[in-house]
Amino acid sequence: MANSNIVSLPIYYNASENNRLAFDALMSKAKSLQYKLSLTNEEMVAMIDKLTAAKNNLNGKATDFSKADELLEEYNNRDNNQRYHNATAPSQLAYDNAINELKKLQNTTQVTQATVDSAIANVIEAKNQLDGKVLSTEEQNKFDAIKSFKEDIAYYQEAIKYLPDAYRTAAEGLLQTQGLNVLPNINAFSTESIVSMQNNLKTWLDFYIKSADKQLQGKRDLEAKIQELQNLVDTKLSLYTELNRATDFINASKEMLQDPSKAYLYEEQSTKLTTVINEAIDAQNKADKLIADKEKERAAALEELLKLQVPGKDSYIKFTDENYKITASLDDIVERTKLVAKILPYLGDVYAGNPIDPEYLKYKTVDEYLQVGTPAYDKMVTTINRLKEDILKEFALGRGTKDSMGSNIDKRIKTVVTDEDVINLKPLIDLADTYSKRALENINRMRFAIGVPPMKMAPISDKRKAMMIVHALAGYQAGQNPDFKIGDSHVGTIAVLLVPHAMTAGYSENVYPSANAPIISNHFTPEYMADVYNKLELMEGIKYFSDYFNDTEAKSGHYTNIILPQHQYFYSAMIVGNVVPENNSFLSYRVSLTELFYELADDQYKWWLKHFDEWPKVNPETDLDRTDFNNL
Repeated sequence: MANSNIVSLPIYYNASENNRLAFDALMSKAKSLQYKLSLTNEEMVAMIDKLTAAKNNLNGKATDFSKADELLEEYNNRDNNQRYHNATAPSQLAYDNAINELKKLQNTTQVTQATVDSAIANVIEAKNQLDGKVLSTEEQNKFDAIKSFKEDIAYYQEAIKYLPDAYRTAAEGLLQTQGLNVLPNINAFSTESIVSMQNNLKTWLDFYIKSADKQLQGKRDLEAKIQELQNLVDTKLSLYTELNRATDFINASKEMLQDPSKAYLYEEQSTKLTTVINEAIDAQNKADKLIADKEKERAAALEELLKLQVPGKDSYIKFTDENYKITASLDDIVERTKLVAKILPYLGDVYAGNPIDPEYLKYKTVDEYLQVGTPAYDKMVTTINRLKEDILKEFALGRGTKDSMGSNIDKRIKTVVTDEDVINLKPLIDLADTYSKRALENINRMRFAIGVPPMKMAPISDKRKAMMIVHALAGYQAGQNPDFKIGDSHVGTIAVLLVPHAMTAGYSENVYPSANAPIISNHFTPEYMADVYNKLELMEGIKYFSDYFNDTEAKSGHYTNIILPQHQYFYSAMIVGNVVPENNSFLSYRVSLTELFYELADDQYKWWLKHFDEWPKVNPETDLDRTDFNNL
C-alpha cells in the first residue's frame, strides 16, 4: 500500500497511459489482497515483486514548464509585439485568458504534463488568432497616434464626471468639438495633425481636470487594486470563501467606480482591497501547507495500520468469531476506527473556507460521468423526469412508506424500468459504479482494520443497477418533501427487490437524504462523495459504537452496516439533482445516496420465509423482466 503514494508523483501521473494502467491494475489487486485475512507470505512477496516491476516501468518525468515559461516571458513583452499591440480587444482578451489559465497551473500541485501541454496549446492557438496587423514605421506611428487620441477621449469622458457643475459644461463642450467630432474622420488627418489636435485637447481639458486630481488619482489607484485582486482570483486562489470574498470586493469596487459622487471613498476602498489581497494570499498559503501536512499524516496512519493489523501480533483485532459473536473490545474497535479515519484524503469544508485534497483533481467529475451537454444527458434527464413523475404519483397513493419495507409488498412503489430506460440511464449507472467502487475500498479498509473479511461488489447487470437507481430516486424525492423527517428517507419500492443477483438476506437504506445541505464544488467527483460519506460513517462509529450493546436507537447503525461480517455484497447509487451555479465556476449539487448490503440466503432463511408464508411476491431470480405490478 505504500506504493499508493506513487500516484502523487510525476513518475506516475506523467507516465505513458499503458504503463500507468498496468500499475493501476496491480494496485487494485494489491488493495484487495491486503484485506485477505488468510494472506500468505508467498502471496505478499509475489505481489510486491509485481508492483515493484510495474513501478519501475513507470516512465513519468517531472512536469516540464520550460515551454510555458517561454510563452509567459513572451507575453510579458506583448506590447512590443505588433500582432498583440494592434489587435482588437476581444482578440487580446482571448490571449490574456489563455495566459492566465497557464499561470494558474504554476500554482497547482500534481499538475500533469498533459494538462500543461493542453494549456500551452491553448495559448499558442490564442496567440495565432491575434488579429493585430504588422505595420510599417509610418503606419504604426499613425495607428498609435489614433489609438492614443481615442484613449485620451475615453479618459476625459470619464474624468469630466468628477468636475464641479460650473466646469463640467464647458469641458464637455470642448471635448465634443475638439475630440468626439473629429473621430469619424480621424484617418483623413496626418499623424502630425492628430498629435497636434491631441495636445491642444489635453492642454485645455487638463486645465479643468486639475481641480479633480485627487479624485482621479484615487480612481486610478482603485482600478489598479481591482486588477491586482482579479489577477489573484485568476491565477492563485482556490478557496471557495476567499474567491467569493474577493469577487464581492471586486464587484463592489467596480460599482463604486461607476458613481463619481463616491470618489471620496476610493482611497479607503483601495486600502480595504490591499487588506483583502494580503489576507487571501495568507489563507491560500496556509491551505496549501495544511494539505501537505495532511498527506504526511495519511501516509503515517496507513503505515501504522499495516504494522498493527498483522495476524498473530498482540495488536491484531478480530471483531467477531466465525459465528459472528463479538470477540473484540468495543473501545479497541473505536480506537482502530480513529486510525482508519486519518487515512482518508483531507475533505475540508468549502463553507468554512477549507481546501480540498488535490487528489480529487485526478478523477472525472460528476458532470463528465453524466455527460452534461450531450444527447445522452438529455435522454437520461427525460427518463429520470418520467420516472420521478411516476414515483410522485405512487407517493400520492400512499405507497412507499416505511411499513411497505417488510412483507407488505403491495404498498411498495411499483415504478420499474424498461429495457430502453436501462440504456438511457447508463450515465447514472456509470456514476454509481465508480461511487460504489470507491465506497467499497473505504469499507473494506475499515473491515481489514478489525479482522473482518472484505465485501464484494454485487455481481449485478445494468438492468438490476437501473432498478437500484429507481429505488435511490424514490429516496431522493422523499428528501425533497417540504415536510421531510429523517425517517422518511427509508422508502419501500418494488425496484429494490429486483436488484440482488440471487435470493438474499439483507436490505437497502437511503443513507444520505437529499434534504442535506448541497455539496459545493468546482470539481465534484464520485470519489469525493464516497469519502465524505465514509467519514460520516466512521465519525458515527467513533461517537456511538462503544455503547453498542446499550444502543436502542441504532445511533451507530450506518457504521455497523459496513463492519458486520454477515454482509457479503454491496452496491450503491448516487443521485445528483438541482445543480445550481455558484460564484467563480463553483456549482451546488443536491445529492442523495442509497446503499444495498446483502448476503446470500441460506436454506434456513428460505425455509423461514416459506414457513411463515412470507416468501416475497417479487423474486429477483424470476421476476426481473416484469414491468407490470398492478396486481400487487
